[in-house]
Amino acid sequence: MNRTYLSRALIATIAVILTHSNTFGAGDGTGNWEGAITFSPSSKAELEVNLSRSSETYVSGTIAVAGQKGVPQNLENIKVNGSEVSFDLNDGRTVASFNGLLAEDGSTIKGKFSQAGQYFPFELTRGKGNLSTRPTGLTNQE
Repeated sequence: MNRTYLSRALIATIAVILTHSNTFGAGDGTGNWEGAITFSPSSKAELEVNLSRSSETYVSGTIAVAGQKGVPQNLENIKVNGSEVSFDLNDGRTVASFNGLLAEDGSTIKGKFSQAGQYFPFELTRGKGNLSTRPTGLTNQE
């Protein structure tokens, strides 16, 4: 084989890897996310969401709310479909739902949190996963 053929084959292989590396990651809503639900201008609940895709159709995930000592809880009904991202948290008493849209650049998810007939905005940005080291989750800003 000549060098030109090997170079082209290597470039083609790298292109395929780069093209498919976004299939499950920055471009599809899976990964580690940090942000908050905004209850009022002075009250927010910090949270961390981890979404992981193990196949084309199966996504699993957890959520940790700092006010609950950052202990991860399993999410249900997770859907990551194009720019639409949704999931539920069932604590045994009530179901909280998150419905959001992934930004075009894959850096944020913004949407509505709903629980017991009330709706609040939430925003998540790609994070590093350090919520469990935070002492509280509900912040009151004066």
